Amino acid sequence: MAHTETPTVLTVPNLVSTSRVVLAVGFLAMDAVPVRLALIGVASLTDFLDGWIARRTKVVSRYGALIDPVADRFFVLCVVIAYVVGDQLTVWQAVVIFFRDIMSLIGWFTA
Repeated sequence: MAHTETPTVLTVPNLVSTSRVVLAVGFLAMDAVPVRLALIGVASLTDFLDGWIARRTKVVSRYGALIDPVADRFFVLCVVIAYVVGDQLTVWQAVVIFFRDIMSLIGWFTA
């Protein structure tokens, strides 16, 4: 059965994807390691759930195809910045992480 293109932004999968932005802000606001680990775990779960819900309910949108990777990158950016500011990562380690994302982006455009 084919997926139907949903023209609205307000779909459950898009809201789940967007929740990672809120989780990223929460990560920046928290210092406690257990809380940060929990936020990473919840963000990972939402990354799985948005796609699963979209496939299961056959709700696909162009917005979702954009929102999901942007929310992912925003979360990673916030985590890396928080760890650099907190001296848990060096700037060079952050550059390596961002280089991986840039290479993935180049690969996506090439494909």
